[in-house]
Amino acid sequence: MGTSKEMISKIEEYKKITYKILLDIGAIKSCVNHEWFYYDSGKFSFGNESEDRELYNLSDTELMKYKEFDDVSFFHDVIDDIMSEVADGADECPSCQKMQNE
Repeated sequence: MGTSKEMISKIEEYKKITYKILLDIGAIKSCVNHEWFYYDSGKFSFGNESEDRELYNLSDTELMKYKEFDDVSFFHDVIDDIMSEVADGADECPSCQKMQNE
């Protein structure tokens, strides 16, 4: 059972730092009004092999600033998960949409 808790903790820690890094390099942005809502900035064409490599290279450079995060393969998996989960644009923020409809 300890392994599951450790893995969950690792995932949470890597997700937190990966969001920060992706924001810092401009791969994703957050809603101006709702910081919790992330969307693809369009800077990289995620899914395009050469642009994915560029995204990984820039992210890896940033990751090196955090010595406790040394599992690069896992980091890339987290990048893939996040880039697949984020919205396509700021206009998809559900809170902003709700405010506009009221």
